[in-house]
Amino acid sequence: MKVDYIIVGQGLAGSLLAYRLWKAGKSIMVFDPAEEVTSTKIAAGMITPISGKRMTVTPMQAILYEDVFQLYPQIEADINETLLHHLPVQMSFGSIKEQNDFYSQKEKIEEFVQENQPLNKGLQAPYGHININKSGWLNTTNLINGIRTLLIENHAYIKHQVNWNEVKFADSYCQYLSYQANAIICCSGYQAQANPLFPKDVLIPNKGDVFIIQSNVITPEHIIKRGAYAVPISPSKQLFKVGSTYKWNTTNATPDELGYNDLKQKTDFFVNGEYEIKQHLAAIRPTTKNRLPILGRHHQHQNLFFFNGLGTKGVLLAPYYSRLMAELILNNKPLPGSFNLQINDSTKL
Repeated sequence: MKVDYIIVGQGLAGSLLAYRLWKAGKSIMVFDPAEEVTSTKIAAGMITPISGKRMTVTPMQAILYEDVFQLYPQIEADINETLLHHLPVQMSFGSIKEQNDFYSQKEKIEEFVQENQPLNKGLQAPYGHININKSGWLNTTNLINGIRTLLIENHAYIKHQVNWNEVKFADSYCQYLSYQANAIICCSGYQAQANPLFPKDVLIPNKGDVFIIQSNVITPEHIIKRGAYAVPISPSKQLFKVGSTYKWNTTNATPDELGYNDLKQKTDFFVNGEYEIKQHLAAIRPTTKNRLPILGRHHQHQNLFFFNGLGTKGVLLAPYYSRLMAELILNNKPLPGSFNLQINDSTKL
């Protein structure tokens, strides 16, 4: 069977790229193992214009936001599902130093922040707090499931773990099983390391733990944050997603006592009152050394592309970078010159 493109992996990167190619009228086939727990599905999906403990404006914030608020509403309309929830982040300072860092950056970020707002009763704030506006969260589980349904309805999805050793490349096409395509795109998260053609030592597996908690002290008009965060995923049931932890260079995604204790300590640090842990989940994020995603064409196989490594800010980054990938694949439009894929000779795509 002939299709225009094969996509391997239906996490955030694969889903958004598949959607863009489908909207462009291309025939696609997506192969994905359909794991119940993945980094995309358990992610908080937070979108905020402010980054890091030093409170700086996210690089390329205006460009990233333009793609975010163009693409996600379009997907919502096509899958008939609300995905994007606009909520301020109410952040309390974890120390006097964090408070001082804010005031040293205040002029640079003042368009996004508000002071002296009513404090969420579920947030500890001994050193004060601010609201970060133009923020929110994306329901990543509904995004993945909605796009998967769309693909299935269009006969463009197969539940399957791809064996890259069985992918065949020719000058003008590639083939996997009975499917022949113009190109194949690897979007398989940290599992891309199983692809012998994927650049070595570029992805850093990063395990993250999250809790689903129930609390009647946190009110759902904010995402609250003090180091860790709590996102109101089901206000009617008083459910919040709390995260996260960071354990580097492991591919064991099983929730364990170490991750539980780490996140429990973080949760106790910012939740002001009692809560019940309903579920403990963990998954592996595909992060990179320079915190930039991996995207582009393989240097030898011109019909092999990579789109991976969106990391902890994937929901914010993915709309922009999926657009760049679609433009490269469909129109051979070069990636921006500032986006350097040539990390070094040993990892050259």
